[in-house]
Amino acid sequence: MAKVKPVAPVALFCGIIGSDSDLMDYAVNMLCPKYGKIDIVSRLIAFDGSDYYEAEMGKGLFRRFYSFLDLIPPDEIANVKLSTQGIEANYCVNIAGEIRRQVNLDPGYIAPSRLVLATTKDFSHRVYLQKGIYAEVTLNFSKRGCRYLDWTYPDFRQDSYTEFFLEVRKKLLKR
Repeated sequence: MAKVKPVAPVALFCGIIGSDSDLMDYAVNMLCPKYGKIDIVSRLIAFDGSDYYEAEMGKGLFRRFYSFLDLIPPDEIANVKLSTQGIEANYCVNIAGEIRRQVNLDPGYIAPSRLVLATTKDFSHRVYLQKGIYAEVTLNFSKRGCRYLDWTYPDFRQDSYTEFFLEVRKKLLKR
């Protein structure tokens, strides 16, 4: 019989989409009291490969990634996702009777072999965690870099994203 082994902690990160970089920074900093200081911040990256969020959030959107210095147990990602939903709700505006988000927060974690995103959307390749939250392995890591999966979002295939993810992984491996 196989023995249950302790699970190694992982590097928490959060991707934020919005049009106001100051608001993006402020929103992610709301996670700091619980998850620790911000460690690495990516540059602002134009979110122009999809118009998925335009109707709700407008045009001229950017994404920025933030990683946290403190490591977390992997099963904590469901609670992080619930926290980010609360933060998104705090930054909604009412425009002509429609409630619209100003920021979209996408938390995930990096383990030595993979990048996992937390989501509220069920699909065949996602695993249910708890409280309506699912996990998706979005990238695999190897000595040669990132390996994309059939369902890896097109923007997550960009060099500007993978540079950030590989930098976070490198720091994780040194710990």
